[in-house]
Amino acid sequence: VREAGDKWLAGLSDVKRRMVLGIEGDEAWKQGENWQKYMRNWKGLAEPETRLKDLVFDLQLHAKNDKIKVVEHVELQAEPNSITQRKARGGGIDRNFYGSDGWQVKQISNYDHGNRKEHPWGKQGEHAHDYTYEENQEAGKRKVIRSKPRALKSTEINENGDLL
Repeated sequence: VREAGDKWLAGLSDVKRRMVLGIEGDEAWKQGENWQKYMRNWKGLAEPETRLKDLVFDLQLHAKNDKIKVVEHVELQAEPNSITQRKARGGGIDRNFYGSDGWQVKQISNYDHGNRKEHPWGKQGEHAHDYTYEENQEAGKRKVIRSKPRALKSTEINENGDLL
C-alpha cells in the first residue's frame, strides 16, 4: 500500500503534493518518513483516495495552504518570500510571487485577460509577467517595471500545475 502511495505522490507536482500532505507531510515524504498520518482523506487503499485526485482549482483550498494567501487586491509589497493570489473578475487567477525584500517579482496568470492576441500561450492564455524596479534616489521611491507577458517556463508550469 505504501509503495503505491509513494508512486502516486511522486507523480504529483510539488504544489499538489503539499496540498495533499501539507508542508510537514511533504517534508516527511521527502525524507522517506511515514507520510500517511499527514495525508488528507487517506483511506489506506492500494490507490490513494483523495479529494485532490482529479483536482479542480479551488481558492478556498489554497487559502488553507501556508504558502499561498488569497487576497482581494494585489499589492507590490507583501511578506517576504510569500505568494498571494486573487480571483479576477473574468474568472481567472493571478498568482503573485514576492522576493526576500517583500517586493513582487513575478505574476503568473492562468487566463488571457480577455485579450488572446496579447496572450497566445497555452489553452487559456496562461502567461507570466516579471517585475523589476527602478530606484528614484531623489524621491526615495521605487518605480515598478512590469514586463510584457511571456510564455511560462517549464519549471513554472510544474510548480503551478494546480493553477493551469
